[in-house]
Amino acid sequence: MTTSTSINDPLTISQRPVERSHVSRPEIVPLWPQWFPTIDLKMRRLARLGDNWDGYGGSPIDHETLIFSIDVLGQFLRPSLPEPQIVPTPHGGLQFEWHTNGVDLEIEVREPYAVGIYFEDSRTPNEAPLDYDVTTFDRASVERIVSRLITV
Repeated sequence: MTTSTSINDPLTISQRPVERSHVSRPEIVPLWPQWFPTIDLKMRRLARLGDNWDGYGGSPIDHETLIFSIDVLGQFLRPSLPEPQIVPTPHGGLQFEWHTNGVDLEIEVREPYAVGIYFEDSRTPNEAPLDYDVTTFDRASVERIVSRLITV
């Protein structure tokens, strides 16, 4: 004799019925911080800056530098990463800044492939601040910095 089952019937696993309401579902973890969509709006506003935007001869942001900046930011993104401040630099670049939990991280994108990084953790006063270019920067360094930035 064949029995029919409906979607509302309990599931049977190893002869033990399991109600659907007790079946665990995997938690969906976002890959990007919740604030990431606002970056597009901020970048569009900064892209409209003209010559002398700061009253001191500031250069507009170069389109290629803007695109490269988004790629650089992508290297640092983690779901729990706080939102950075994004500021234009006087010479047509962008700077991402985090100042949180005693940690200062500044990433200045001067132009494509010309990136400066400054990192200081005031919670470890005996450790010297890091200040270097992208040419000496590796993925392991990114992971260490980000983990300290998001650690309370």
